[in-house]
Formats: sequence, C-alpha cells, structure tokens
Amino acid sequence: MRRINRRNSRCFFMHTHKTTLQQKKKSVRITVEIRRKRASNRVQFLKKSCRYTNKISIQRT
Repeated sequence: MRRINRRNSRCFFMHTHKTTLQQKKKSVRITVEIRRKRASNRVQFLKKSCRYTNKISIQRT
C-alpha cells in the first residue's frame, strides 16, 4: 500500500509541476538516491522492529 501511494504521489508531482527534461532527470536522480537511502533505512528499521517484536513475544510467553 505504502509503496503504491508513494509512486502515485510522485507521478502526480510530475504531472502537476510540468518541468523541463533536465529538471526531470535531476529529480529522478535525486529520487533514486532517496529511494536507496530509504531502502537501507527500511532494512535497518525492519531488523530493529523484528528484534523488538521478538523481545515482546518472549516477554509474553
């Protein structure tokens, strides 16, 4: 759900703010970099959250 929403919002942004090709290329490059960072962050977050949930489950049992 989240991923789809992000993609839609980006398309909407591209459509609403009609930019030149160069600007689009720049923005795409930036978004790719952001995506990479987000992906690494997400992996780290998932690892952390998994640890957290494991702790909770251990406490519950």
